[in-house]
Amino acid sequence: SLRMAPSGNSPRTSFELVFHFRDLERLGLVDAATGDALIRPSDRLGALYDVAGALVQAVRTPPGLYVTEARPTGFGLHRRRPRRNLLLVTFNDRPQARGLA
Repeated sequence: SLRMAPSGNSPRTSFELVFHFRDLERLGLVDAATGDALIRPSDRLGALYDVAGALVQAVRTPPGLYVTEARPTGFGLHRRRPRRNLLLVTFNDRPQARGLA
């Protein structure tokens, strides 16, 4: 019988961040015409900062942390005019590309 197993590089680091669309709009990370978040798969995370701007965690590159998924997840249904309000972003590491000599 055949068996399938994962192949390739498996991420060693994976985590998720939740962003509020209001904050993304303030930072210019929402397309004004479509309302879509401008955070896309393969975008790299450089560091995390607190609300006062102090560095919390720098991300080493390589390997780096990259967006693998960004999707709206909350819709503020308790509001008079419900609309999406949260964006869930998943980050994974990936190995540095290796050149052949």
